[in-house]
Amino acid sequence: QATLGFGTAGFGQQEFVLSYESVLRRENDFQVVAGLGLGVGHERFNSEDGNGTLSVSYYPIRGDVAALLRDKTRAYELGAWGTYHIAGSQTYTDPKGNEIDGKGNSVVAGALYFGIGLEATVWFAVEVERYLYCNVLAS
Repeated sequence: QATLGFGTAGFGQQEFVLSYESVLRRENDFQVVAGLGLGVGHERFNSEDGNGTLSVSYYPIRGDVAALLRDKTRAYELGAWGTYHIAGSQTYTDPKGNEIDGKGNSVVAGALYFGIGLEATVWFAVEVERYLYCNVLAS
């Protein structure tokens, strides 16, 4: 999973997570799936008032669980996910351009990065050739 994030006040995020998913329960056209992933990422926060920039490299751990209902050509998935970012290097750059390393600095080192959410996905199976199928994800 690759993620690019953009927001107000110069927020930016790039993240790549490699996940493993497993079917926990299967009954006819219904499945319960769960997964765990590890990755690398980087976030940048610019203050709106020009007081500096926080730059964080991190290692995300992501877990998810979802219910999946299938028919012959589509699948509908509703799930919950949680992620925790283990902070790597954290650097604060003040307005004068001075960099403050987060190691041992109480202003920067105490940050926690986590998230939770719900996601809905519709999977489509598109026949490319007689025995070759392509899954298209819309999330």
